[in-house]
Amino acid sequence: FLGSYTYSNAGSGDVKINSNGITLSNKSGIESGLDPRIFDLDMDPFLPDDVGDIQITSENLNLEGGSFIINSHIDTTLPGNISVASKKISLADGSYIATESVPLYQSDFSNRTEVDQNGSVYIKTGSLDLSDSSYVKTTTVIPKRNAGDITIEADSVSLTDRSSLLSNTEPN
Repeated sequence: FLGSYTYSNAGSGDVKINSNGITLSNKSGIESGLDPRIFDLDMDPFLPDDVGDIQITSENLNLEGGSFIINSHIDTTLPGNISVASKKISLADGSYIATESVPLYQSDFSNRTEVDQNGSVYIKTGSLDLSDSSYVKTTTVIPKRNAGDITIEADSVSLTDRSSLLSNTEPN
């Protein structure tokens, strides 16, 4: 995994990658915000501040075998955006690009008065191919939070075999 995480009283930084080619395979990931392995370390995640953005520029970007690029956060803090610019982007075998926010410690959001927005996904490419249940998704289960936007500028987009583009809010 390559990522920017926070384990103390601060937010995580940005992740910026410029490369001729990037291939992630076998559940590999680029992530910012909540490190899901923290639960295996018997540590409480502590995310008091918003998460940095992920920016990737590459000639070719290939994600396969459940690999991912994700920006995630918990409770009322916000995940950052994901921006990908590449001539060719291919996601296969359940791989995904996503932003998400989920409740962990906070279950009562009734005191929230303003609506905020989850992180968005921006993709600029010549060719975007999603296959075999791969997806691009922005989602939140936090009340009074809009799901992020998905913006795609592409010469061609192909979704096959149960692949999807989804921006949604889910019940808490």
